[in-house]
Amino acid sequence: MKYCKNCLEPSTRPGTEFNSNGICSTCIYSEYFSKNYDEQDRIEILKQQMSLI
Repeated sequence: MKYCKNCLEPSTRPGTEFNSNGICSTCIYSEYFSKNYDEQDRIEILKQQMSLI
């Protein structure tokens, strides 16, 4: 069994993939999301969507 080097997620979890460094896809996405998350932008999108209702 293989484990993520970052969060210890096991390879037995369905859909789990690891990169060449042994990091799971969940950790990769989490790091990408945290670097590219703009809360103010999300608030503006929500306000625009609420005005359409």
